[in-house]
Amino acid sequence: MQKKRLRSLDVFRGLTVALMVVVNNPGDWGNVYPPLLHAQWHGCTPTDLVFPFFLFIVGVAISLSLNKKKFDKQTHPQIIQSVLKRGILIFLLGFLTMLYPKFDFNTVRIMGVLQRIGIVYVVVSVLFITLNTKNLIFATLFIFIGYGLAVGLMPDYSKGYVDLAQKDVNFGAYLDRLIFTERHLWAAAKTWDPEGLFSTIGSLSTALMGVWVGNLLSMPKEPKRMFQITVLGLASVVLGLVLSPILPINKALWTSTYSLFTSGLAIGVLVFLHWLIDLKGYLGVFKPFMWYGVNAMLVFFGSAMLVKTLRLIQVSTPHSDKPVALTRYFYDNCFKVNFNVAQNASLAYAVFWLLFWGIILYVLHRKNWIWKV
Repeated sequence: MQKKRLRSLDVFRGLTVALMVVVNNPGDWGNVYPPLLHAQWHGCTPTDLVFPFFLFIVGVAISLSLNKKKFDKQTHPQIIQSVLKRGILIFLLGFLTMLYPKFDFNTVRIMGVLQRIGIVYVVVSVLFITLNTKNLIFATLFIFIGYGLAVGLMPDYSKGYVDLAQKDVNFGAYLDRLIFTERHLWAAAKTWDPEGLFSTIGSLSTALMGVWVGNLLSMPKEPKRMFQITVLGLASVVLGLVLSPILPINKALWTSTYSLFTSGLAIGVLVFLHWLIDLKGYLGVFKPFMWYGVNAMLVFFGSAMLVKTLRLIQVSTPHSDKPVALTRYFYDNCFKVNFNVAQNASLAYAVFWLLFWGIILYVLHRKNWIWKV
């Protein structure tokens, strides 16, 4: 366990959570600025960076927290048991957000963001604990190359999951339907899941990239360490872009090029924050993001549950014959009427929720309260 917490990693996690709150809570999904939406299929928008940044940070945290413990093999069973408990709890929290508020086990979506984080956390932690450096390098390359080839060899994968006529040509979509059946998949498609099992294999590579950066950060403080991390980041971005004409950058498939490209960007952000905050001692405007970073799971879980709860409250309005959800009433009467541009109103509503959680996290910070999972 680290004696001193890496503040830059907390800030990075906080910035990622803050972006997540903004992109997940627009006032009107029909009026959202394009950078705050996912790419339709191939490509990468700022919104497509949120999830891989999370998984990259998970990998860094795994390395920093377990680096010294992995050399004491007698403690491995206890560590793996602890990792399994935490991973299962994260998975169950994600599953609860899918169940709530209907609690319909017949149609509930099985997978999701937190579910994937739980799975990746367990698998990568076990690999990190049980494998030596040489074998961990081999495992990382095997996932990058093996998964990349598997996706690239799938017939017509470039046509996407959403085309129902092509739903059987994509192995990831086929596997999702085979294991979960169409009743337990992403409701918007019903033929695949953006956090499905097959693409979860690809997402392991993102967390493993974080592990390697965490290993480098654990080295003695010297210019060589920062140089190596920076080169790794640049190489990842360049390699992802160079290979993208062959294997497109695609979040839904979590292609190896997507993992390389987004991991490289994550490295760039972390290197800058590490230099500025940990090495130069400047926190300044980044301090509020520390609050988001140390209580990231609370914001992730709490924001999903709160919005769903507020939608259950129905409010009568003179402009409609039927009651509307409290969230819709609040948006229409406090934001939509005060902005001439619909996208600005929608964005302002999302920023409101960001500030709302900021106030809560500030209070928790003053009380030194952290929700640990």
